[in-house]
Amino acid sequence: MRRIILSLQLAAILCFAFSSAAHAGAVVKNELTIHSSVLGDRTSVGKMINNRAHVDLIGLLNCLPFLVNSKGVSWEPGTKTLSIFPDLGDESNHLKFQSGETYFIAQGEKVELGSKIVLVEGKMYIPLKAVADYYKLAIEWDKKSNTVTVIGVEEQ
Repeated sequence: MRRIILSLQLAAILCFAFSSAAHAGAVVKNELTIHSSVLGDRTSVGKMINNRAHVDLIGLLNCLPFLVNSKGVSWEPGTKTLSIFPDLGDESNHLKFQSGETYFIAQGEKVELGSKIVLVEGKMYIPLKAVADYYKLAIEWDKKSNTVTVIGVEEQ
């Protein structure tokens, strides 16, 4: 009986390790600074993954051209899906990001990202450029300071 329990525990650990390893294939080089002036002056930390700037949830929210109430963010652990509802009560006007996908859903429309959404150490990282392009935001890259700056439409 003890061997069966140990075998089951080992199997569960291996399943978790291999499911995490599927996303661990991404090449994470280093952290970078994400500076957004879209809705005020905000700074967060992102990661360079497969030579593309990626942001976590905080970085993404800092770069969106609208405010999101904390009740407007939900996480579905089973499908590893992040949903953002800018207008509470309006199910059609939302963003959906699923780990492992190369697209996100915006207002029911599939938007290609050009790179996968990945989980790194339990955090979802989303390619920034396609999201910025979707909202017609400008992005500037400063290689010396390792900083990505996101600029709102009214500032361009």
